[in-house]
Amino acid sequence: MRAIFISYRRDDSEGQTGRLFKDLVAQFGKDSVFMDVVGIEPGRDFRRVIDEQVASCGVLLAMMGRHWVDATDEAGHRRLDDPSDFVRLETATALKRDIPVIPVLVHGASMPRADQLPPDLSELAYRNGVELTHARWDSDVEVLIKALRPYVDAGPGVAAATPVPPAPQPPAGAQAAPKKPFSAGLGAALVALVVVIGGYVVYDGSVTRSAQEAEAQRDREMSQKAAAEVAAARAEADRARQEAEAAKDEAERLARDRIAAEKAARAKAELDAARAEADKAKRDAEAAREAARMAQAERDKAERPPVPATGGEAAAGKTAKYRGKFTAVDPCTGRTVTVTGTTFVEIRPLASGVGVMMQFDGAGDGYTVSYRGRKRFDQPAASYDLAILGRWSSEGGSQFVSEGVDRVSSDPGGRPTGDRVQRLDNTCKR
Repeated sequence: MRAIFISYRRDDSEGQTGRLFKDLVAQFGKDSVFMDVVGIEPGRDFRRVIDEQVASCGVLLAMMGRHWVDATDEAGHRRLDDPSDFVRLETATALKRDIPVIPVLVHGASMPRADQLPPDLSELAYRNGVELTHARWDSDVEVLIKALRPYVDAGPGVAAATPVPPAPQPPAGAQAAPKKPFSAGLGAALVALVVVIGGYVVYDGSVTRSAQEAEAQRDREMSQKAAAEVAAARAEADRARQEAEAAKDEAERLARDRIAAEKAARAKAELDAARAEADKAKRDAEAAREAARMAQAERDKAERPPVPATGGEAAAGKTAKYRGKFTAVDPCTGRTVTVTGTTFVEIRPLASGVGVMMQFDGAGDGYTVSYRGRKRFDQPAASYDLAILGRWSSEGGSQFVSEGVDRVSSDPGGRPTGDRVQRLDNTCKR
């Protein structure tokens, strides 16, 4: 029977468990320490094997690293939540059988809370634990060994020699027994011979049993050595698999990062090209609009009739001239500015329809402004909505343009009677 059963996870505390195993074997012997469930025959229920192994121990050491509680399997599920997990089966079996369970904390781990454990392990949160540190390893292990001594079976002792009782003495005054004849002595010799032969047989059987026990001991040692080698090979294979998986994950991550970087670079180049193209198109459109405005202003200037001193009949049309104001918000500075100037309006009959022209020139609040508008209408009306374009400038460099609609009114005789701005949209050109 092995008195000490060590339960652990290879990827959580394998190094410290192996070191502790060597120290405990040196203290209690190989037959008193059990570390791995190995050699389970095909077809055996591993839950029953674990139950049998744990049932034969006197105490169970639960090795706990920092990831003992939250260790996960390849699918990302927590191992302690798996009813078939070896560590859970070993620890739960010991708790169920009321076998002492000592938590051994390594790597700076702390005791788990009851709400972090499955129901069959919740009692583990209330067991006193022992901490093993690298700096105080020898002293920490000594404390653990003292705690384990009551649970380790005592080795077989050597039986003391049984004293031979003295031969009974005849009572005082009694006559000595008469000597036996020669035949009695022969019988005694035969008895002695039988005793000698029996003793030899017993001795030979003892020697045979000792040889068998020695052979069995060698077999056990070889089995333990083979089990240790299998466990080491299994641990090495697990490490190699983990390293291969980590290398694969790293390669996939680098590939993903490279592809993402290439996509981001292409997207940025395309975006920069699109922005440059949009800026060029915007500049071209602004230049075209500005050229159109300048051309319209030149046409208006060329076609504008001379302004008479007072309102009334002009050469081919009816005109009006009066003082007025324009108020607008400078989109370049956010200021509300007002200018005062002269408005000239003309309504001229054409061969087909009516021609209407409006112009305003003024100044104020440090700004100078000029508005122009001209349009042909199919027939005379009481009012005409005329598209106008204005340019604002100031000594401080603020410059913006206005586009809007001015409604020119007329009397029944076709004379202009005034105008009113219906809408203005201001754009900063600075």
